[in-house]
Amino acid sequence: MSARDRRLVARLRAPARRPVAVLLLGTGVGQGAVLAASPLLTRLYSPADLGVLALVTSLAAIGGAVATTGWDRAVVAARSDALARALVGLAGLSTLLVTVVVAVLSGALRHRAAEWLRSPALVELWWVLPLVVALIGAQRTVGALLTRRRAWRSAAARSAAQGLGQVATSVLLAPAGGALGLVLGLAAGRAAGLLGSAGTRSRRPSTPHPASRSALPTRRAVATAARRYRRFPLVSTWSGLLNSAGLQLPTAVLAAAAGPVALGFVALGSRVVATPVGLLAEVLGQHVDGRVGVLVRRRSPGLTRLVASSVLRTGAAGVAGAGVVAAASPLVVGPVFGAAWAPAVPYVQLLAVSCAAQLAVVPVGRVLTLLERQGRQLCWDAARLVATLGSVGAAAALGATPVQTVAALVAAGTVSYGALLLLVVTAARRHDREAEAVAEAVAEARSPGT
Repeated sequence: MSARDRRLVARLRAPARRPVAVLLLGTGVGQGAVLAASPLLTRLYSPADLGVLALVTSLAAIGGAVATTGWDRAVVAARSDALARALVGLAGLSTLLVTVVVAVLSGALRHRAAEWLRSPALVELWWVLPLVVALIGAQRTVGALLTRRRAWRSAAARSAAQGLGQVATSVLLAPAGGALGLVLGLAAGRAAGLLGSAGTRSRRPSTPHPASRSALPTRRAVATAARRYRRFPLVSTWSGLLNSAGLQLPTAVLAAAAGPVALGFVALGSRVVATPVGLLAEVLGQHVDGRVGVLVRRRSPGLTRLVASSVLRTGAAGVAGAGVVAAASPLVVGPVFGAAWAPAVPYVQLLAVSCAAQLAVVPVGRVLTLLERQGRQLCWDAARLVATLGSVGAAAALGATPVQTVAALVAAGTVSYGALLLLVVTAARRHDREAEAVAEAVAEARSPGT
């Protein structure tokens, strides 16, 4: 590694603690509010209501995964700010088109979906799906631009506002009855997150804010970006769809097999364990993406070291947290959330195991996309979808209990994360070898007598 590359790695590592602390603070405020309000919400809403929320969340997440058709993923690695702004425009247009498609499909299929998924509430709440899909697409787009700008304060404000907005809406609308308050809280939280990130300014005045009029892209820049990064919508869109389907479709299968009450117990585990861990992994991944983007744009080595250090830190935290949750949940769930929720204990314990693997791998999981290895990412997403759906389907076909079905799902997901980590490390090593070879060639060309 050359002296220049060593200085670059040192600069990337030196400020790492500060942005991570800022991001964790925002996530802690938002998710702290969600966790603090959960004992109240479990007394205002029934397990079936929470099951409806889990189902709507899963369906909206699948649509939101393809809302931007992959353009947002190219923003971080774009070679210039003009291309990045053009990609933001393309992502916004894609989000609008996908939202319209989701609205038409959810409205037309609402009665059949309610019958298939054993959730009659979907007949009345179908309109929330396209709303949340649009908000997810907008959040992903703005989040990618904030990551590129390394505007960590704005990203932290988004996380805090999202949790606070979701809790406030769910509590205020509880008297309306049913799952309406919970489902609208999902949309309100996303909207509050957008407003929170837009209301915070970066300390770097030279970079336009996402909401700035001056940041509008030119037609030429849009055409150039569309040609240069066409692999992102052509490949990453389907990769994102398969990734989200692998995470979310098992929820729909579980709802059809076990009903909304069992799904409500799973939803409680997701609310108190999986969702905070998922957002934490997303926040840490946002920080890792920013550092990876610098290495990719400058074609510098050090990516393998960055991946290894991230996995070791977050993996150790995940294992420790899973142990605490598994030991404490039998003593906490019933007294805190109410006696009706005591059967959720085994679900919480199982989800804690899954979250340990998620926290270790997800923060570095987008390295393949940033390195434009979309083909490998697509293969992994397809394999994970087959594994998760296969595990749930096989368990249901064999007459397994809901707890056993979730255990099979957790096992399949954990093995899948291990495979993703192997792919990421392999791609990072290849990037470092190529970057070192380029640096050596440049050094030889500049040396006297060559």
